[in-house]
Amino acid sequence: MVSEVSGVRFLRRPPLSRGPPRIPPCGDTITHHPDFTRYGTTAAADRAVLDGGLAMAWTAIDLATCPARRERLLARVAARVAAN
Repeated sequence: MVSEVSGVRFLRRPPLSRGPPRIPPCGDTITHHPDFTRYGTTAAADRAVLDGGLAMAWTAIDLATCPARRERLLARVAARVAAN
C-alpha cells in the first residue's frame, strides 16, 4: 500500500522482523553521507535515540499531569494557528 504525506510517498509494509518498524522510502531517495551512516550505526547513536524517546515520553507525561504547563502549551499552539 502506498501512502502520501505532505507530498512524500511511502510504501507501507508489515514488519518482517522483531526490530523496530520501518517505512522504506519510495521513488527518489536521498542517500546519507558516509560519515552519517558510519556514526549513525554505533551504540552511541542507539543510545541517543533511546534518550530522545525517553525525553519525549517524560515531556508528554509532564504535560498530561501539570495543568499549568498544558494550558501554556495549548495557548502557544493556538497563537501559532491564529498567526497562520
